[in-house]
Amino acid sequence: MIIEEMMMFALGALIIIGIIFIFREVNDGILEFVQDGQTEEVNGYIKAHIVSLKSMNCTRCHVTIKIPETISGQDYTIYGEESKRRLLIHNNGRIWCEKNLSADISGRSSGSKMLRLEYDEGVIMMRGVNDY
Repeated sequence: MIIEEMMMFALGALIIIGIIFIFREVNDGILEFVQDGQTEEVNGYIKAHIVSLKSMNCTRCHVTIKIPETISGQDYTIYGEESKRRLLIHNNGRIWCEKNLSADISGRSSGSKMLRLEYDEGVIMMRGVNDY
C-alpha cells in the first residue's frame, strides 16, 4: 500500500512538472509571436512618417511621434544606417530591418516615449524625446 501511494505521488509530481514545462514552451512561443507583430507595427508606423516627411517637399521640417516605451515588455532600440537607407529595431537579441527607404536615416533612440524625425536636405535625423 505504501509503495502504491509513493508511485501515485511520483506520478502526480511528474504530471505537474510536465504541465509547467509545456506551459513555458507555449508561453515563449506566444511572446515571440507577439513581439514580432509589435515590432513590425512600430517599424511600419515610423516608416510611414519617414515617407510623409520626405514627400512634404520641404528643405527642413520635423515631426514628433509617440512610440511605445517597450515592445512585449522588453526595451528596444531604433537606429538608422544612413549610407544604407535602413531602419533597424533591436529588441531582445533580435533585429528587425526595414530596407530601401526613400531617405538616408541617422540617429538612434532607446527607451523614449516619443521619436523626433527631422528632415534636412535629404537626411532624416531621428532621436528619442520624452516631451514635446
